[in-house]
Amino acid sequence: MPLLYFAGRIFIFLLLDYTSAFSLRGPSTVRGLVGRTLSVTCYYDKYYQTYDKYWCKGDNWSDCTIVVRTKELEEEVKADRTSIKDNYTCSCFTVTLENLMEADAGEYWCAIERTGADIHVPVTVLPEHLPTTTIIG
Repeated sequence: MPLLYFAGRIFIFLLLDYTSAFSLRGPSTVRGLVGRTLSVTCYYDKYYQTYDKYWCKGDNWSDCTIVVRTKELEEEVKADRTSIKDNYTCSCFTVTLENLMEADAGEYWCAIERTGADIHVPVTVLPEHLPTTTIIG
């Protein structure tokens, strides 16, 4: 934490950057049942309300593939089994994946497009099966 010494007093200050994780927050890991619907909600600072948001898949941010992105304000956009919807009221966007499959497992990214470097946070998706029950009778 940076310290500044001025006229016999010590001041502690924080440097906040809009590219930091404070501008965009999401769950680090989400689990869902195979065959069911999985939803992921990411929250952003109000400053980014009118910016395009997107959901990207890939182990590394630098080469992830965009799965779906917002187009117009708060309209829901669907691409195959995945949809995204921005919500200005909560300053959040929700990504919904229908019919979750084992092949959907992996690293994804909640992201906001902006001039310069886009803001992004990783989200790991872990599909799970319902435990099987054995009835002995």
